[in-house]
Amino acid sequence: MKQPFQIFNTNIPKVAYWVLTFVAWLVFFQLNSEYHLFYLEQSQLFVPESVNQTSSYGVVDYLTGSYVQHFGVPFCGAFIMALFNTLTSMMATYLLTRISPSKIWCVLSQLLPATMTFVFFSHLYRMQGTTAMLLVLFLMCILQFVRNYFLRLELSFLLVPLLYYCAGPIAIFMAFCIVLVDILCERSGKSLLDILLIPYSIFIGWCAFYFGIAGSMRTALFPDEYFNHLMSAPAMVYYPWLVMFALLCAAGIFRNVRIKSVWASRSVAVASVVLVLLVIWKGTALYGISHALPLKQITYYSQHDNWGKVFDVTKDNGSNYLYVAYRNLALSHAGVLADRIFEYPQVGPLGLLPNWDQSFTVSQLLSDIYYQIGDIAISHQMAFEGIMAQGNGGNPHLWKRLVETNLIFGYNEVAGKYIDMLSKTPHYSDWAEKYRPYLYSPDKISENPLLMEKKKNVGGENHLSRVLGFDADIENILKCNPGNKPAIEYLGCLYLLGKDLEGFQKMLDKYYGTESLPELPLSFQQAVIIINEGNPDKWKEYKLSDKVISQFEAFRKLFVEQRQSPYLQETVYRSFGKTYWFYFTFKK
Repeated sequence: MKQPFQIFNTNIPKVAYWVLTFVAWLVFFQLNSEYHLFYLEQSQLFVPESVNQTSSYGVVDYLTGSYVQHFGVPFCGAFIMALFNTLTSMMATYLLTRISPSKIWCVLSQLLPATMTFVFFSHLYRMQGTTAMLLVLFLMCILQFVRNYFLRLELSFLLVPLLYYCAGPIAIFMAFCIVLVDILCERSGKSLLDILLIPYSIFIGWCAFYFGIAGSMRTALFPDEYFNHLMSAPAMVYYPWLVMFALLCAAGIFRNVRIKSVWASRSVAVASVVLVLLVIWKGTALYGISHALPLKQITYYSQHDNWGKVFDVTKDNGSNYLYVAYRNLALSHAGVLADRIFEYPQVGPLGLLPNWDQSFTVSQLLSDIYYQIGDIAISHQMAFEGIMAQGNGGNPHLWKRLVETNLIFGYNEVAGKYIDMLSKTPHYSDWAEKYRPYLYSPDKISENPLLMEKKKNVGGENHLSRVLGFDADIENILKCNPGNKPAIEYLGCLYLLGKDLEGFQKMLDKYYGTESLPELPLSFQQAVIIINEGNPDKWKEYKLSDKVISQFEAFRKLFVEQRQSPYLQETVYRSFGKTYWFYFTFKK
């Protein structure tokens, strides 16, 4: 009869314990990483036929892409990660109990998936690291079934280069672990050949760097490979490796320790559980997604065209220019950008139209902004740049954007290539097939109101976008589509945020009273008053509302009365903080 699995001196079957472990991780991931999982899914595009074309370690990339592609499905990502963490703990427990038969390792082994979870929370982490760790633990567990020392050693020497080819520098980690397990299990007493695995694995890593497979010695030898290569890997990417080494060493140190006292046994069990929970709690606070949660929520809602939710997430953030830019974009989608822009904190022109910094995040944002404006050429360019910056096969949202922009331009052959690629994916094939008929019947595009509206903006003067400036690009768009409200509002708000009243006035002279600007939105009216403060006749010419005029008179009166006060800005803000007058006067 099998002995039950004992925790806290209570008989619990092993299966029940691991089921409870899985459920606990499932709840954890579902509550803490819903948006992060979607963000990870959008960080790659898994197309089986193309995985090996751009990857140094194609096998682990293939395996990673095959499950990350499902992270966007509700509950699926949490299920996969919970399963991975449970399997990680189970395999680590098996290895540890080979050294020390204590039941306490089933609890302490949770430290390994816990530290892997902290790394997982980083949006710059590559899930290939998780796949590689699972692969290493699996291979090490398999090796334990090989009783013959020399056969196991031969297999280890064969597995290290094979694993490096498949998964990268995790093979060096495996070599160290193999040596530790054999030494701590006192298996290497016959021979010290185990030790040769370490320089052997390092040499393989050096060869990977020398022959250009790895980009640097750090990515060739250390877990830096499993972090975004454009950024310096933080210390936390080393935690899973170090924790596994520490657990193996701890198992070796306490290998012959036997706790006979029931009280002592319970105390050790309680301390172990408390330690694991404390690490998870503290690690989640330090490395969790709370600091980056708004960006991931924005990504989710914007790509589902839920701009109301984008606005809700960003409305109270006035310091991060990316959040401000997304909030202003949400206002534009609602058709109230120029009316409500100064109701919320602004950070200048960058909060409306950020400078491109070659990053994926900004590239994606700019592609969305320019698509909303109707500058299809730049939207297309930013989508392509974002795909290049993203790596991992690109970003599904931006690939779809390239389909749309190419169809708008009439480049059906190119659009067809992207449609063919997306049709090979399980979650985007329906979307791709919906657009396929446009390739063969260009007239069918008229059945798509969004594409038809964007197509109206194409066909003006043929000049390079951004070369003549944003205002020239907008002018070209408005020649094709005079009724493009987002374009004229973005142009006007950009002038106002930059306090370029001269440029703003030129825009009014050209477009006011036309189809592009038949009447002035609220912020434009407030700017007209500043420009023509001493000329009320101009106010009538621009048909300023009586409410705006009376508000300005109250603003001016308050400003004059309080201008010697050290609390002038605070006083004015209470009554007029949501006006362009306040922004123009006090915003540096």
